[in-house]
Amino acid sequence: MIEPFNPGTAADPLLHGIYEILVGWRRSVAPGEPHDDRDVVVGALRHPPASEPTWHWLAHVAGRADLAGYASLRARPGSSTGYVRLVVAPEFRRRGLGLGLLTALRARAVASGCRTLTGIHGGDDATEAFVAAVGAVPGSRTVRSVLRLPPPVPPSLVDGYTLRSWNGPSPDDLLPSFARVREAINDAPRDDGVDRERWTPARLRDLERSAAQQGDAVRVTVALDPSAEVVAFTEMRVSPQRGTVARTADTAVSPAHRRRGLAVWVKAESLRLLARERPDIELVTTSNSAENAGILGVNRRLGFVPVATWTSAVMPL
Repeated sequence: MIEPFNPGTAADPLLHGIYEILVGWRRSVAPGEPHDDRDVVVGALRHPPASEPTWHWLAHVAGRADLAGYASLRARPGSSTGYVRLVVAPEFRRRGLGLGLLTALRARAVASGCRTLTGIHGGDDATEAFVAAVGAVPGSRTVRSVLRLPPPVPPSLVDGYTLRSWNGPSPDDLLPSFARVREAINDAPRDDGVDRERWTPARLRDLERSAAQQGDAVRVTVALDPSAEVVAFTEMRVSPQRGTVARTADTAVSPAHRRRGLAVWVKAESLRLLARERPDIELVTTSNSAENAGILGVNRRLGFVPVATWTSAVMPL
């Protein structure tokens, strides 16, 4: 049985069951990759950004009380791309549940104006067979890397620029240029049919509110040019739970300011501050396109070590 549900009103045991399915899936296909805390996953389910509507479905098997599968669809208004998560617990596979979940979210995606669905998988044979059977095609690969703190590389000054860091909402004076520089993330490789990211001050504020509701601390370090415009940034999400794994979100440099060492500088400073302010944290993760040699080189220089590779699947509608 496939049914929609609302995480905002769901009981904790149900959300904990979804967490177990998601973490079990990640452990099976990427055993060397650290996984998120349960509170992080549950918080993200309960408090998605208002600007990124998300729909959810559950799969059950008659006569069984345990959860068999879970799927979600995230589709921003005005975007033609729907972002999918779809997982069926191993003991419930080959019963049509994956196809049932996909059918439900595909109908919602079409109604929402999506023309493309995309999601990631670990490249195991069963998943690749499912991807091919439903008409999706392999897309880009994403490399997940891990750094063990303290960082081995100290921040190195780049002449003509200054750094500024904060935790929580972006300072009002930097919000417009911070939103503009985030558009630089669109220069990273992406699959055909997947829309560019659109960044505005309003979207930034919405994501900050959502992170606060989820219990995440948003940690940002930016580089400013002589006119005090943000020209490079790195963002990290950190749970207050002791010993959590810190998660790097986006890092980008404005095209006119690249190849000057700004990406290394902002990331090294961000890691330095994290190690100083959260000595309980040992690991930091980051994800990057396997085709993005520039940022992969930055991460290797900073001490990040690849631990897993994920593959996207793209499904035209």
